Amino acid sequence: MYKYIIIGAGAAGLFLGALTSAEGNGVILEAGSEPGRKILLSGGGRCNFTHAGDIRDFPDRYGASGRKVRSALYKFNNSEVRRFFRAHGIESYVNEEGRVFPKSDRAADIRDLLLSLCGKNGWEIRTDTQITQIGQCEGGYFLNGGAAGRMSRNGGAFETENLIVATGSGAFKGFGAGRGMQNLLSGLGIQTVPLKPALVPVRIAGYAFAGNPFDGLSGISLSDVHVRVLDGKTGKKPAEGRGPMVFTHSGLSGPVILNLSGQMGSGTVLELALTRVEMPDARGEQKNLLHFLENQTGLPQRVLERVIRIAGAEPGEKASSVSGGRLAAIYKMLRGFRVRVEDTLGMDAAMAASGGVSLKAVSTGSFEVKGFPGLFVIGEALDVVGESGGYNLQFAFSSAAAVSRELKKRAEAV
Repeated sequence: MYKYIIIGAGAAGLFLGALTSAEGNGVILEAGSEPGRKILLSGGGRCNFTHAGDIRDFPDRYGASGRKVRSALYKFNNSEVRRFFRAHGIESYVNEEGRVFPKSDRAADIRDLLLSLCGKNGWEIRTDTQITQIGQCEGGYFLNGGAAGRMSRNGGAFETENLIVATGSGAFKGFGAGRGMQNLLSGLGIQTVPLKPALVPVRIAGYAFAGNPFDGLSGISLSDVHVRVLDGKTGKKPAEGRGPMVFTHSGLSGPVILNLSGQMGSGTVLELALTRVEMPDARGEQKNLLHFLENQTGLPQRVLERVIRIAGAEPGEKASSVSGGRLAAIYKMLRGFRVRVEDTLGMDAAMAASGGVSLKAVSTGSFEVKGFPGLFVIGEALDVVGESGGYNLQFAFSSAAAVSRELKKRAEAV
């Protein structure tokens, strides 16, 4: 029987291994062919591993879950994370948005360090090991590996005194193995929340007409858009935010859309304030309408041209010849363009997911499952999702640190 088994060699699982001695009797089981794959993809391959903001502001970045995990975030905060990596030779820097990256801009440096520390702490890592069964046994827990009636390459049966679930949520293409974990845990009687894509782009259509009004603008980004999310039936506003937005081939993405996507679904209406500039007086203006609006708003020409045409005007006509009513209609769109969400792009396109093991099922001081001694759940396997910008990796590290403290305390008490 192992003393420790961690399911999942992602950010949370590897960080726990980097902090905790396995006492020569611990294994990390990974369903994929390589440990730390999502770390390598994070931050566009640069690994935005935390945020440099005031830690007191962090709980608000996790929605309704933030207050419940505040203690863990405070005890191992963003400064502690940067200090940890600095102590092991990885310096970091902060970009203009407050995101923290390794100075090398190489996510592999983060992953490789964690793997090295896991090795020094005596952890064995087995890849290609899909867990298909979890149950209780005398002295702890048993696991079976394998899928669809066959054993995976490193499958088999395992027993452990302490089991830590760090499988992630299964968000993003190629990481679907994490989606089945909540079924295994709910089968034990542990309360779970259905998975739902979060931090995900959306497909859109026009509010008052068919088709994507921004079709053909894919790749154009706006640095500061105010987005209001409205219920398509009641008009109520469940959420709003500001930040960069990107037009895609089928809809919208970028930080402000990703952060609000958990509040969106089919039929949701988005009101996009592309500018907050008040309508100027165009009387006597010699520039054409397109250049006049570009000068006033700073928005890209292709975006302005699209809005002008939707409003029934011509980009090349002289600005002073445009009627006040037509100009007012254009500015109404620029300050509150409405589109309807057809749907999100789903789990395979999501950077994270809400759902997983309910926080009601765990002690948020140690992340041990209530009524299941020695069973812990950390990171995205819990129903915790943060905004983009390093908050989800921060929670992975903070929750792993909480479990590490608990395991050390118990080991010292023996």
